[in-house]
Amino acid sequence: MRSTFAVLAAIIISASSAKALESNATAWSPLPPGELWKKVGDFCGLPSWDPAVENCVLSADGKHRTSKFFGGAARTEAELEDWSDANRSFRWKNTSSSSGSVANYHGQVSVTADGQGSVLKWTAGYEANGVPDAQAQSLIDSAIYRTLCVGGPLLCAAPQSSNKAAEIISIEGASVNSTPISLRGHLRRPDATGPFPAVVLLHGCAGGPESLDQNWGPRIAAWGYVTLTV
Repeated sequence: MRSTFAVLAAIIISASSAKALESNATAWSPLPPGELWKKVGDFCGLPSWDPAVENCVLSADGKHRTSKFFGGAARTEAELEDWSDANRSFRWKNTSSSSGSVANYHGQVSVTADGQGSVLKWTAGYEANGVPDAQAQSLIDSAIYRTLCVGGPLLCAAPQSSNKAAEIISIEGASVNSTPISLRGHLRRPDATGPFPAVVLLHGCAGGPESLDQNWGPRIAAWGYVTLTV
């Protein structure tokens, strides 16, 4: 009888536990693995390759980071769980986030050789928090896709993206109070020999660049175009 109750209790606990979800994306780079790892292997180096991150503050022991995002007070705090220069990979877990749609977020970034270039893989495991699983997964899928496949300078594997890899650019300017600002963008050039017309795409403050790439990228693939984050 006691064992029966134990089994029933385990079933109830399992049924009430949050479902583990996973998202991942793979991006290709013409850089050798060592050079790509130098760009992405810094635990607090996100601003140099994630266009959504404005700055990152690293703790004295190098194991905790606080990332602040453009466009407001959104931030994420994370703890480094493992870092391997030999394997070109690191793992982390988010300890707090201004986005409450997911919980128990664990991520991993790894770089491996691929022919003459290299491949970066981003894998995330998490649970939905207060929203349906599908909504939580769509949120994380979109965030990773935007970082690697649209916003970032890498070229994602088909069918995730058919666009040419981007170059990170910045346009310097001054705001109304004379404080210097910098618009960050991503330039995509056609493969053929130019000259070509150029198009600047601006998404609204409530949107993201991926919808512009998906809707307009195929139509202007023969042109050069810039997606600016404002």
